[in-house]
Amino acid sequence: MKRLILLALMLIPGVVLACGANEEQVFACTTTKAKFVQVCQAPTAVNYAFGKKGQKPELALTSSNEKMRWVRDGGTGGDTDALTFTNGRTRYLISVYTYFDKLSTAENEGGLSASLEVLQGDKTLANIECQESGLKFNPDALKAKSIRWGEDGTDSF
Repeated sequence: MKRLILLALMLIPGVVLACGANEEQVFACTTTKAKFVQVCQAPTAVNYAFGKKGQKPELALTSSNEKMRWVRDGGTGGDTDALTFTNGRTRYLISVYTYFDKLSTAENEGGLSASLEVLQGDKTLANIECQESGLKFNPDALKAKSIRWGEDGTDSF
């Protein structure tokens, strides 16, 4: 009986680390610590998941489209996108850098690099780099409104 329940749970969308049928992938990377980070756009919310690929996420967070914090900043060498998810006092900040002068490869479209920073207040709890191979970022999938860096009166992402 326990095996049947476990099998049924594995078939429910969102239990394993993958975007659901009604979601579009915004971001995905494998970290240098062999964990998987994924952001999926659902119809009314943005979902964040962290853990081992193909398994139940170690951490899953949801932010409504209205409350999603997406900061964009551009320069002559490239763009920076920052997506922030909050869990109590802890913030999970995904930073994606698109380099205009870096050539795309089959493994990394658009000259991308990315990292995940875990913060509590001003203290950094973890800074995890993404592997460039297989890194994906599709900002066009986001339904949340982006703001320019500093536009909301803060000086941070």
